[in-house]
Amino acid sequence: MSRNARWLALVPLLLLGSACTDRIDVPGLEARVAQDLRSQYETSFTVSCPDDVEVGQGRNFECTARGADGTTMTLRMTQVDDQASVTYEIVEG
Repeated sequence: MSRNARWLALVPLLLLGSACTDRIDVPGLEARVAQDLRSQYETSFTVSCPDDVEVGQGRNFECTARGADGTTMTLRMTQVDDQASVTYEIVEG
C-alpha cells in the first residue's frame, strides 16, 4: 500500500456526556474510519483509538489501523470543532 495523506471530514459523532466533560464516541469513530479505509484500499481494517478522548476544537490524537492484509497505519486525528467533528491523516503506513 502506498503512503497517502487522507483527510475525511466525519459527521459530528455522538458525544458521551459526563458531569465535567464530553467525550468522543470512540467506537463510532473507529467504525467510520475502518469503513472509509476499506472503501479506499479494498480490504477490511480494524481501527484502535484511545478510549477516553475529550471533545475540543484543535485537539489531536493518534489511532492505529490494521488491515486484513497485514498493513498497519498510524492515523493523526484532528478535532475541527467543539462538536466532535474529526478529520484524519495517514502519517505512517
